[in-house]
Amino acid sequence: MKRTSVADPASDTSTVARLLSYIDFANLKPGTRLPSERELAELLRTSRGSVREALAVLDSLRVVEVRSNSGIYLRVRATDYSFDALVLQANTGVAVKPVEIRQSMEVRTALELKAVDLACRRRTKEDLHQIRRILAETEVEIANDKGIEEQDHAFHLALAAATQNDIYARVLNSFYWFSRLRRRAYFSNPLHCRQSQREHIAITEAIASRNSKRACALILKHMKRAEIYWGGALNQDRVKLSNARKPEQK
Repeated sequence: MKRTSVADPASDTSTVARLLSYIDFANLKPGTRLPSERELAELLRTSRGSVREALAVLDSLRVVEVRSNSGIYLRVRATDYSFDALVLQANTGVAVKPVEIRQSMEVRTALELKAVDLACRRRTKEDLHQIRRILAETEVEIANDKGIEEQDHAFHLALAAATQNDIYARVLNSFYWFSRLRRRAYFSNPLHCRQSQREHIAITEAIASRNSKRACALILKHMKRAEIYWGGALNQDRVKLSNARKPEQK
């Protein structure tokens, strides 16, 4: 196995993130036996204790399997990795595959649709008060020309909470963390902030009137707009990468 140092000793990146970067950078295949803790510590320029802790995290996220008296083995990404492993990658700057982003949006859309339907039937006055409080905070941020990534997260989490099903809130929260950095970039555009706020207000009023059909249509439109935007962005990135790999014409 090729040994390549991938860490900057002055970097603030966690050992977990650097280990994920190593796995991605080395293009390791499922079932591959990773270097020993000592070798990984040398590759990542950190202590064996730090590597051991990072491996324990990745083992719990089903990225690797630590086998007693055998070694550390890479699991199958498509079926074994927990979704939280992708959330960790996305939030530590480790590349996430475009197909995983598209698939996550497809699953999130299905969950959001059902959550809004349940919210229409189960929401309380307190839920509406919380949602409208978030909308008011969002207006302040927009008026101050600030991004609304945090308020967008809070709004969608409040919708999930209105289902009165804690599992919806937990699962959807992982999706919001997975898209956090992408949404931060998206909401750096004031036009996106205002458009999203208008849609959030319309969704809220549909939930307030318990109009499930309208609320579901609005959330679907809301999610599809984001899906189209990110689909275009991912295609542009793929074209740029393809062009970068083409040999120069002489």
